[in-house]
Amino acid sequence: MPVAAALAGVMYLTSPAWLGRGQRGGERVAFTAVQAVIDRRCLSCHSHAPTDDVFRAPPNGVTFETPESIRVRAELIRMRVVLTHTMPLGNKTGMTDAERDLLGRWLDQGASIDRVDGR
Repeated sequence: MPVAAALAGVMYLTSPAWLGRGQRGGERVAFTAVQAVIDRRCLSCHSHAPTDDVFRAPPNGVTFETPESIRVRAELIRMRVVLTHTMPLGNKTGMTDAERDLLGRWLDQGASIDRVDGR
């Protein structure tokens, strides 16, 4: 019975309804806005040369210094930043709910790293 309950919990937590895909409306989010949030709230730890007072290397080797490095971890960002709010760690950098919503909308829109003007 405990295994069945655990399996049901996993299925619920990984379902599209829980993940919140496509539920955020609004205008298309420009990648430049996403990158500004990540630069401000994430790079102090998640860069090749962290400036954080605790981390001297990027945690788990995760860096967000290029658009491609951000895009490849889009679902990790969804889970850790948008859904569970476990990043930034202890919200050390003060990420706001509005910034989390912006990242969520970008993710819901396909996590494009193209600029709005198509370049």
